[in-house]
Amino acid sequence: MIRWEISAFDWAQFQHLETRIGNVRVLSDFENVEIDGLDGFILEFDEDTDPKAISNALVNQFCCIGTHVAVIENGISGLIKYVSKMAESEDAELLLAELFAGGKNVDKWF
Repeated sequence: MIRWEISAFDWAQFQHLETRIGNVRVLSDFENVEIDGLDGFILEFDEDTDPKAISNALVNQFCCIGTHVAVIENGISGLIKYVSKMAESEDAELLLAELFAGGKNVDKWF
C-alpha cells in the first residue's frame, strides 16, 4: 500500500535548501553544506544511505510545516478521490488526473 502525507510547504525554505543540497552526489558532500541543524540530522543516517534519500528527508524535515493536513493510503487514485471531495477542487482534480495518467505538464528534467 502506498502512503501519501500532504503538508503545508515552505517554498522559500525549499529554494534556500535547494541551492545548498542540489549538487550533493555522495555523503561526504554534506560536509560542505551549511544549514542550521544539519549536523545532528545527518548523524541519524548510516554511511550507506543514498544521498538522494538524505536530501529528500532534509526537504521533509525543514520545508514541511506543522502536522500533515492529509494522509492518503490508496496511492494516486486515493489522492485524486481525496482532492475531488474538497470544495472548489475540480480543476486540481483534473490536473492531477492528467499528470498521473498522461504525463502532461511535467518538466523535461523530471
